Amino acid sequence: MIKQIITDIKQFLENHKSEKALQSWKRFVPTAKAVHWVYLADINKMIWKWKDWWFEIVETLWNSWYLEQQLIAAKILGKIWKKDSGKTLILIEEFVDKIDNWAVCDTLATQWVRWIFKIKRMKFLT
Repeated sequence: MIKQIITDIKQFLENHKSEKALQSWKRFVPTAKAVHWVYLADINKMIWKWKDWWFEIVETLWNSWYLEQQLIAAKILGKIWKKDSGKTLILIEEFVDKIDNWAVCDTLATQWVRWIFKIKRMKFLT
């Protein structure tokens, strides 16, 4: 099931490529190592396609190094962190050193930081 979802996500990204999107990403996120050429608006629409997400999908997408796949991973994490906030923290600790652009950093922060910080405040303050 997970392999199929990853395949579907990659196919979606392939089908929604746009030269204009590539130029936009290059301009706004010049440090991105790899880009699929897909607008964020299309990614946001796709994120609702599946109702069940797993942490394995987040890890697989994150490790691809493609900007859009990391954005999708961050958005998924924002939806599933309540399933296991401890696992979420472990993943974030793994991901932090690999963040190389503001778009991914901003997405991670806005998707889950404010909520998990309230729950795990002492871990962050010590």
